[in-house]
Order: sequence, then C-alpha cells, then structure tokens
Amino acid sequence: MNYKIIIICTLIVSLWSSAFIGSHIVMESMDSSEFAFYRLSISSIFLYIVSKKNKQTAIAGKDMMLIALSGLLGSTFYCLFFNKAQVLVTSTESCLIINTMPLFAALMSWLIYGEKITQTASLGLSISMTGIVIISLSGNNSNWSMGIGYVYLIVASLSLALSTVIQKKLLRKYSAIQVLSLGLCFAAISLLPFNIDIDSSLMKLNHETHLWVFYLALFPSGLAYLLWGHLLQKVSTQRATSIFYFIPVVTGVIGYFHMDEHLSTLKLSGGVLAICGVMISQSQQWAIWKRASFLKNYHLAKLKSLS
Repeated sequence: MNYKIIIICTLIVSLWSSAFIGSHIVMESMDSSEFAFYRLSISSIFLYIVSKKNKQTAIAGKDMMLIALSGLLGSTFYCLFFNKAQVLVTSTESCLIINTMPLFAALMSWLIYGEKITQTASLGLSISMTGIVIISLSGNNSNWSMGIGYVYLIVASLSLALSTVIQKKLLRKYSAIQVLSLGLCFAAISLLPFNIDIDSSLMKLNHETHLWVFYLALFPSGLAYLLWGHLLQKVSTQRATSIFYFIPVVTGVIGYFHMDEHLSTLKLSGGVLAICGVMISQSQQWAIWKRASFLKNYHLAKLKSLS
C-alpha cells in the first residue's frame, strides 16, 4: 500500500470539498465577478511563480490561443456561473451537479473529436442526467431562483468539461502546470475590465472573507492542482478520477456540520443517481485499464522467465 498516494488523494478530496463550502461563504459578501477576479488573480500569480521553477516548453501561437480559450471556459465562465449559483443553492447540491463533469467531458469529446461513446458510458450519462433532474425538481416548485441556480451549475459544469477537452491535446505537448498557470492568467485578465474599481469593494470586506479567498486561491485552486498533477504522474487517469466520487460525500458532511445544510430524501436519491452514473460510465474504462495492466505485467514476467 502506497501511503504517499493515499495522503495525496486525501488532501485533494479535502481541499476540493472545502472549496464548495468556502465559495458559499464568500458569496455572501461579494458579487460573482469580483470574487472570480480576486481568486483567479491570486491563483494565477501563485501557479505562474511555481511553473517558472520547472522547465518551460515554447508554446506555438495556435496553442496559446487554445490555452487562452481553455482558461476562459474552465476558469472565467466556470467561476462566474458557479459563484452565481452559490447564493441560490446549497454547497452540497453544487458539488453533486459539478461532479458530473466527466460525463459532459465525454459527450464533448464525442462532439468535437468524434471519440466513441460506449453503451456503458451512454447508460451512465442517462442515469446521471436523471439524478440531476430529480435534484432540480425536488425543491420548492415556487422557488424559481433555486431552479436558476441549477441552470448556472449545469452551464458551469459544461464550461469546465469543454475546457478539459480542449486541454486534452495541449497536455500531450506541454506540462499541466504550464497550461493551467497560463490559462488562469488569461482568465484573470479577461475579468479585469469589469473590476477596475475592485479596490473599493475589497476595502469593505471583513478579515474572514479575505482569508477565505486567499485560502481558496492558494489551496483548492493552487496546491490541490499541483497535487493532482503529481497524482496523474503516479497512477492512471481512471484511478485518479475515482477520487471524485468521495468529494460530494465529504462536502455533504462538512455542509451538514458547518453550515447546517440538509438534503431531502429525494435530493439525496438524485445525488446518488448522479454519482452512480459517473461511476458506471467509467467502469468500462477501469476494466480496460486493469486488463491492459494485467497483460503488460504478464508479458513482462514471461520475458523475464525466458531471459
């Protein structure tokens, strides 16, 4: 058992789970654009400094445009819509819907690159979408703002999924930290024209809100992504993404004790369906990876016995 990997996974899940709670708290004092600009500016500076310590690869002009686009989608649009949703729905509901992103990413890969969607993945997508519908319809029917919050979350998840698909080919040429840091820089710059006088707003914030923003920028948006990149170097993508299943659970526990959030039985059932759909869609990839790993080890052992 690799305890280092377990510690890394635990830290990633804890940090990303806390981000849903922290964002919910900060949005009580800031608007969506100001929060996004404040957080992304700190994150981009932090990751840019870290990336400069590593070997840099010259980026082609076309690829730089793709990095900018991935930053706008995965950071600017994602943060804006995600932040807007925080004042309308609970942090646990946000987490349940956002964590269906891998399914939307698979759908985007099919639409853009023509990657095949298996029957298992289609089944998982259908189950997850059913779960999202149940969550959306299980609230107070007269509360239209809650419904708008769910729409914001779906748009945020779609933006993050499309950004992930765009980054897929970029990561074959460049390091994850290089793509991520530059993408965050473009995202922060894109929000600058709308936050010219943000200094006056920042002066009005209390110390707790400032601390939360710095925490979210440096840890869930900074350290967690560095750990994520390290994890992807140690284990397969399929094994790494399996930790996403634990994030809604941890977020729900934190939300229950820290913010007194409660999910109805119907919403909880919808959340279980949404996460189960993601697990089902990735189960076939997991089986393929295990078979490939077994065959690789088998042939290596056979060659070793013959030598």
